[in-house]
Amino acid sequence: MELITISGNVVTDSEKCVDKNGREYVRFRVSCWSKDYQGYDKYTYYNCFCYHTGYGKMKKGEIVFLSGTYMQNVKYPEDQGKKIYINNDIFVQHLTKVPAFNKTMEN
Repeated sequence: MELITISGNVVTDSEKCVDKNGREYVRFRVSCWSKDYQGYDKYTYYNCFCYHTGYGKMKKGEIVFLSGTYMQNVKYPEDQGKKIYINNDIFVQHLTKVPAFNKTMEN
C-alpha cells in the first residue's frame, strides 16, 4: 500500500455502509482527468472508502481533493483474450471539498 493525493469529480453520490466489524464508513467514486504522453484524454476512476463520516454527504459533480492509502487490485479473466480489470481503491484519510467551484457549477 502507498499514499496518494488526488483531485477530481465525485461521480457517484456517497452511500453509508457498515463493514464486517460493525464500523460505519462512506463509499463513493472519484474520476480524475489527465492527458497521456500522446495527448489523449485519460480518465482514472477511484473507489473511495472513508471511515471519517464527519465529512458529510458527497454528491455527484462535486470537486474534491483527497489523500489516503492506495491499493490496486488487478483481476485477470480465465480467458486470456478478455479485458483485465483494475480496481483503484483509496482509504481516505483527508478530504477537502472545493465549495466555491462547486457553488458556481450549480448556477
